[in-house]
Amino acid sequence: MRSDILDERERTQPGRGGLLAATIGAPVSVLAWIVDGATRPGYDAWRHQISHLALGERGWLGAAGIALAGLAVLAGAAGLRRAPAVGPWAPRLLALAGAALLVAAAFPIDPGQGYPPAAAPVRSWHGTVHDLAGPAVFAGLTAAAAAATRRLRAAGRPGWSRVSAAVAVVVPVSWLLGAVLTGLDYAAIWPAPPSGLCERIALATGLLWVAALCGRARGDGSDQAA
Repeated sequence: MRSDILDERERTQPGRGGLLAATIGAPVSVLAWIVDGATRPGYDAWRHQISHLALGERGWLGAAGIALAGLAVLAGAAGLRRAPAVGPWAPRLLALAGAALLVAAAFPIDPGQGYPPAAAPVRSWHGTVHDLAGPAVFAGLTAAAAAATRRLRAAGRPGWSRVSAAVAVVVPVSWLLGAVLTGLDYAAIWPAPPSGLCERIALATGLLWVAALCGRARGDGSDQAA
């Protein structure tokens, strides 16, 4: 009887709220930077980084979007701790990615790649902190997807295992390609390459995977995933 009560309490504890917050918050953050980038004067989503939206007159809006993504991932990490099919490591790694997103929001990127318009490229301490947070975001998302792949397969969830495996490939490949293109842009070897597009593919893939996984876990009663 006591075991049954404890199981029921776990189903009604805040973990379900975290899953709901991630299911809603992650897609909203993606939509926010799409709309903001499309309506921002001088901003080119093809070339510029998502983090560049934290600069300029509407910079607060861009920073808020990044912070929202971080909070959504942290909420999802907390909720997925009650999803045995995902395993213990995926939530921990998602917590790393979520915390890194909050750091990236708190410490803005330096101007560069022609944004903000007419702003000269500079190097600052807060820009350096931002640059260090970026790899942690994508490494955390990649490792979380890889960890979930094995556990979901073992739990008899082959469909979600394959999806997670694809995410573990798309996120790092897209991000690394974007990083290389950004370097070529700064070196004036390839002006205005699709570096921003690559970063968007990487981050959107990771965030939407988190949202989908949390949504399914919540639908399963927050004690299963996929």
